[in-house]
Amino acid sequence: MKFIKWNRETEIDDLMKFDIGLMPIINDTWANGKCGFKAIQYMALGIPAVVSPIVGNPQLVDDMIDGLICNTLKDWREKLTLIMEDKMLLQKLSMNTRDNIVKRYSVNSNKDNFLSLFEL
Repeated sequence: MKFIKWNRETEIDDLMKFDIGLMPIINDTWANGKCGFKAIQYMALGIPAVVSPIVGNPQLVDDMIDGLICNTLKDWREKLTLIMEDKMLLQKLSMNTRDNIVKRYSVNSNKDNFLSLFEL
């Protein structure tokens, strides 16, 4: 692991150095006001997200298909070990994660939704 200080100018390049995106969140009032943007950001770059099962994460990440959902500390330990040791699984998740985001969240996939906002 390597700590990389956040920098707006290099954020995407820095994220592209990741193999796995982590989004652990404690289930509390503050966290329930969040959306899952960090997971979407990782996934849009083809980086599998390993997430806590709160806010929109269970709807965003399909466990073992395009990312991993961890309910307990034991899950975090086991699933992170699995994804770090199984390069084929990491590759599969990486390929599926980008497809998920493009199909569900890209401008093109939401074109009709956007255009309907301007219909009279």
